[in-house]
Amino acid sequence: SSTSNSSGDAHLTGIKEESYVFCSNGSYGYFMEDTTLFSGGDFGDFSSEESDQHKGRYGISAGTLGEPYLYLQANDGRNFLHTMTQNANGLEFNGSSFSLTQSTQCQ
Repeated sequence: SSTSNSSGDAHLTGIKEESYVFCSNGSYGYFMEDTTLFSGGDFGDFSSEESDQHKGRYGISAGTLGEPYLYLQANDGRNFLHTMTQNANGLEFNGSSFSLTQSTQCQ
């Protein structure tokens, strides 16, 4: 996703790319890159970048009220638990909406 805001001579832009690949064998891959660019104004120019990537095993389970949870067990020892909802475009979890497409990255 991308956001942009301009005021006078200053310009702020944020670009976030995030993707998950889920394979039928229970493996997954994750990639995220978040970039913020600021230019102009009295503060000069600056940029910041944040990125993360991991892969491992995934599963889907139900909570006590039947709500679906996605859990990720990364190979680097991190664990993640996300509530999931379905929307018109695909799935929503971790505060983001994701469209579903077939991937050629699974083996």
